[in-house]
Amino acid sequence: LGTANTRKSLGDLESRLGNIEAARGHYDAALPLFAAEQDRLGTANTRKSLGDLERRLGNIEAARGHYDAALQLYQLEREPGGLINTLVSQARLEASQENSAQALQKYEAAFAVADSSGYAAHPVVDGMREEYRRLRFLAENRGEASQNLEAMAQTVLAGLLAAFARIADSEQMLDFYRALPTEMEEPFAQRVEALVAQARSQGHDDEAEALAVRLAAFRQLQQTAAAAALSDGDRARLAAFAQTVQDYQARLQAADAEKPTPDEWQAITRLGEELLAAEAQELPGIDWAALRGRVAADYNTLGNALDASDKAAALAAFERACALQPGFAMWQRNRAGTLIELGRLDEAAVAIATAAALQPDAPRLADLRAELAQARGE
Repeated sequence: LGTANTRKSLGDLESRLGNIEAARGHYDAALPLFAAEQDRLGTANTRKSLGDLERRLGNIEAARGHYDAALQLYQLEREPGGLINTLVSQARLEASQENSAQALQKYEAAFAVADSSGYAAHPVVDGMREEYRRLRFLAENRGEASQNLEAMAQTVLAGLLAAFARIADSEQMLDFYRALPTEMEEPFAQRVEALVAQARSQGHDDEAEALAVRLAAFRQLQQTAAAAALSDGDRARLAAFAQTVQDYQARLQAADAEKPTPDEWQAITRLGEELLAAEAQELPGIDWAALRGRVAADYNTLGNALDASDKAAALAAFERACALQPGFAMWQRNRAGTLIELGRLDEAAVAIATAAALQPDAPRLADLRAELAQARGE
């Protein structure tokens, strides 16, 4: 399972860096590993990431397939966060294809999950509700009240697309990018993504490829502009952070997650803590929640490596995993098992209850309860 989690995390990193084929390779490698472990949540997370990747590339049907598969698994796992995020990704995809009714239905399904699971007032969900309101307004006002404005917007967009299609080299692309108003960058890019998908669906592969190549160059300019806007201090800190990420990845790739040793995973968790310490520097563009989850998985592997030789140290590793990712049931179950072995039975009972609340149907819960009852002499 450690190898699967590593592959998934490397896929996420490559995706954020724009290395699409490398990201897809890691995701594709992770899927059979999660399947072998019967880890439905890991499979769902990977499918969701693949859906996002294909959506960015304009491969709409492939994205839909991944999202549908992820949604089914999140439903089986009763994982509200995954359900909400996947439904909203589906909504954004349908909105980009101008399927407003379907998009609105997906948003509404996401909010139903949020309202029934404690996420109703979450700031991220608030942002999703604002997206929904804007989309609903546009869908309901495409008639007389907005006809002139819509026609004007379409005229401007058509002119931009015509100019974009004529770009022949990087210098022309730079001129186009500089002339485009900042607030129009993302809507324009999304429209091009939709056109790429449309061209592919109609069998116009050459046209789709030409647009996709231009879009990739446009996206690269966006990233370069964002980097240039950073202060010298930000750039220096990001460079140091990137070096630590490189060292961390090298350690992960060299380590054996199936037969872990304490020394190698202690070194990995030390590097993970170095990365997490950078959160206080407020570095831009880092998915800190994903990183905490990655380091939590490392601590879980460390706990497994220590379990045979040092129960107290193993417990400390499992507890750090729980602290980094308190909503992940497996870490709680592993902590409970070690607490039983250490004779800390009341704490074990609380840990089992916590794990059960997070994932009530986990097969190991029955074993843990039986072990606890036996330890208590019941």
